[in-house]
Amino acid sequence: MTNKKSIDEVQKAHWQSKFGQHSKEIQSIGSESPLHKNLRYQKIAEVLKDQNGVSLLDVGAGFGDYFGYLQQHYLNHDINYTGAEITPEFCEIAREKYPDINMIHENILERTDLQFDFVQMSGLFHQNGEVPPEDWKNFMLQMITHSFSICKKGISLNVLSNTVDFKREGNFYVDVDELYSFLCSKVSRHIIIDQSYPLFEATVHVFRKEFVREQYTDQAFEKYLK
Repeated sequence: MTNKKSIDEVQKAHWQSKFGQHSKEIQSIGSESPLHKNLRYQKIAEVLKDQNGVSLLDVGAGFGDYFGYLQQHYLNHDINYTGAEITPEFCEIAREKYPDINMIHENILERTDLQFDFVQMSGLFHQNGEVPPEDWKNFMLQMITHSFSICKKGISLNVLSNTVDFKREGNFYVDVDELYSFLCSKVSRHIIIDQSYPLFEATVHVFRKEFVREQYTDQAFEKYLK
């Protein structure tokens, strides 16, 4: 970045400023309401419906409320949850709210030794704050690529779509077609894009070929999965 500050530093300052304004209110983590947040969780968790005993990394975990959502709706799925967060105040609140949560104060781009079945990013890319849009776009693509490199089954994320009726300053809007092309060429062609819900968003799931092969075991499909 031109101001010599890393995106990590700029984003940490952005969320600490939000926290200073809103404290433990939901606006500190960039959500308009619990309804908005829980709808995002519902959509991003759909990939877990048929899974049991999997490990999950929640990047940009905020107050850890996705852990709470999974505890409520996926308790019998035995999901081994880890939350990653760069804002120390958010980590502390998450541990207060959910004493059993596993939170790490980490920028996962600096960790190549991690490995999880699923890596999920809910709301991580919604607000670029003071980061220039082109830098933020590059960060998003780098984070997607890195997350896929440390997953064994797949990644999930949501983005604000640029097909909107209105835009808000400080939000980052994504060309979903462009994102799809990037994923197909650089990450994986096994993709679900869900824009069926009311928000101006897309929830995106990207799977490893090996995970797809587990779902489609008939020999007739093998030639497509070489």
